[in-house]
Parts: sequence; C-alpha cells; structure tokens
Amino acid sequence: MIKKIVTSFLLFLSGMLFSQVTQDSVLNEGRFIANTIDSIPKKKTTDSAFVPRSPEKAALYSAALPGLGQIYNKRYIKAGVIWGLMGTGIGFTAYYQGMYSKYRDAYVSRLNDPTYQYQGRDISAETLALNMNRQKRYRDYAIAITTLVYALNVIDAIVDAHLDPIRKDPDLKIKPTIIQDESSLGLNYKVGVGMSFKF
Repeated sequence: MIKKIVTSFLLFLSGMLFSQVTQDSVLNEGRFIANTIDSIPKKKTTDSAFVPRSPEKAALYSAALPGLGQIYNKRYIKAGVIWGLMGTGIGFTAYYQGMYSKYRDAYVSRLNDPTYQYQGRDISAETLALNMNRQKRYRDYAIAITTLVYALNVIDAIVDAHLDPIRKDPDLKIKPTIIQDESSLGLNYKVGVGMSFKF
C-alpha cells in the first residue's frame, strides 16, 4: 500500500516537473516571438493625417441626395455626371407623363364625343389609345433608367469609399511608362505603353 502511494507521488511530482519545463519553454518562445515582432521595421506612411472614408456615410449621403456621396468621396466630376443623368431621367419622365396625359384626355374625349378632333385633326380612338400606351411605356422606361442611375449612384459611392485606402497607398501606384523599340536601327520608332506595379 505504501509502495503504491510513493509510486503515485513520484509520478505526480515528475508530471509537475515536466509540465513546468514545457510551460517555461512556451513562455520563452512567446518572448522570442514578441521580441522578433518588435524588431520588424514598421512601414512608413507618407500621409499621417489620412483618415479613411466611411462607406456607410457615403451610402447614406448618396441615398439622401444623389451625388452627395460622391462629393463626400471628393469625386466632384462623378457628382456632376450623376446630377446630369438624374436630371435627364426626371426630365424625360415628366415629358412622357405630360404626353401620356394629353393622349389620355383626348382618348376619353373621343370616346365621349365622336366628333372630337385632337389638335384640329380627326384621329380615331384606336390611334389615340396606341399613342397613349406608347407614351406610358416611354415614361415607364424613363422611370426605370432613372431608378437604375440612382441605385448605381449609391453603389458607386460605397465602392469608392471602400477603395479610398488603396488609392492613398504609395506602394500601389500605377505609373505609365513609354517603351521605344530601337531594334529598327533608329529608323522607325514604335511607341508602346506599359504599366508597372509596385507591391
């Protein structure tokens, strides 16, 4: 019985000793890794005041007023293009809605009075109905395209804000280079364009 207790105690003690050695080696290895990480030179940033743009803010601004997210991202030409496209879409929508209303009123008047003449011309009710449906279809196309421009405006603002840190990174610049082919003994120069990437 005493032999079993002594053997158990020795096993327990040896287990404690080996576990302490393993734990110390893990701690020393952790200190080595920490010292190694501290000795790695940190990348120098050229613009210390750089604050990345928030994609959420850009999306909210563009959703509230098309083009405002582009202004937040400092993409002023894109904002002008979006305003032009949205204004054109709204203008076409209003124009086709007005034409649709005219043809609809003329169609209803022609149905109520067979002697009615649209702008001094005798046009049948079927022709007025066809023109009314055509203007309505054009109006719906204008609404769909304007909605698509609105959605693309929000998506563009989000993507532009996400890519803002990459645009500011000095190592990810695209520099155009001009390559001249001098193999023709200087008689005919051929100019090509190449791109060099720094990583």
